[in-house]
Amino acid sequence: MESNEPKRPNSFKRLKQLIDRQTIRLSDTAKAKTFRKNFIAGVLGQMIPDGAYLKGGSAISLRYPLSESRVSRDIDTAYSGSEEEFEESFAKKLQEGWQGFAGSFEHAERKHTPAGIQLDTLSVHLDYMGIRFATINFEASPDLGDHLPDAEYRMDNDMREIFQSMGFDMAPARMMDIDAQLAEKLNGLSRENRNGKDLYDIETIMRHHTPDLGLLRDNSRIAERRDQGHDTKIIPDSKKAEYLATYTRAGGRNKEQCWTLAQRLLSEVDLDCSDEWHEYWGENAPLLEDSADLAEAEQAETDRIRSEQMRAAAKRIAAGMPEPGGEIHVDSYRKADGTVVRGYNRRRSR
Repeated sequence: MESNEPKRPNSFKRLKQLIDRQTIRLSDTAKAKTFRKNFIAGVLGQMIPDGAYLKGGSAISLRYPLSESRVSRDIDTAYSGSEEEFEESFAKKLQEGWQGFAGSFEHAERKHTPAGIQLDTLSVHLDYMGIRFATINFEASPDLGDHLPDAEYRMDNDMREIFQSMGFDMAPARMMDIDAQLAEKLNGLSRENRNGKDLYDIETIMRHHTPDLGLLRDNSRIAERRDQGHDTKIIPDSKKAEYLATYTRAGGRNKEQCWTLAQRLLSEVDLDCSDEWHEYWGENAPLLEDSADLAEAEQAETDRIRSEQMRAAAKRIAAGMPEPGGEIHVDSYRKADGTVVRGYNRRRSR
């Protein structure tokens, strides 16, 4: 009897068609890009060595709903043991492959590495059925905090279902436990680069997670102990505008709520504020917009834009078409793959 289970794509062309179909359903360009990046991270998550785990923005995007995810520039991992052992194991895993995917890597240079962080920067080439599928920035760092024993196997259920609908038997990816991840994001927020992406990730985590403050403080001290590391501190309000500017560029929309939340979290781990620490993250904690409300708001905005586009098109039709052979203006529009084509003028066909 023939199985009703979706069949895995039998060619690179078929895989591309399935991915394009998923991105068309998403309609939003940013979410389509995030889906593609999550797809790659999910595949690589099946091929990282046993002594390593995903972390950072790519892990957070895989853990939570796609509607709340952001596009992460690279895929971050941490490994136990030596860098040489990690690279040897990773190369073997990529060569062995997973469900039609295989790959290789070469060393790459990073323009800027934060002080106190040892990074093995790689360019990973991922193939499907022998054809190049993607090239990914991949960063690996030592597991200095010994977080591997507490690593969790997580992946958003909707994302797993998308993989399954495409014929891939996707297992949850091994990733940094969420309290350690939150502590690293708070420590990253205290760096001088004013990275609003960390604000966005903290907001996403806190929409789903209630932190254990004792564990969060312990992990914050671990994050501070890197060579040339820095303390996790409350951010001066004078830097607020710069942080929120990059937060907005990352897709954030709840600027004041997110800023208040981050400062409150920082005050619960900042050693200078220890006299005011709470035992629990309680009822007086700042509230965030519910994820269901967030998705509803995004859909409403998409519907509004489409409605405006349809009304504008109707007005142009009512105004009449130009004479044959004359010039016609083509408005900006979005292709099926999410690419935006800017408006232009062309000669009308006779």
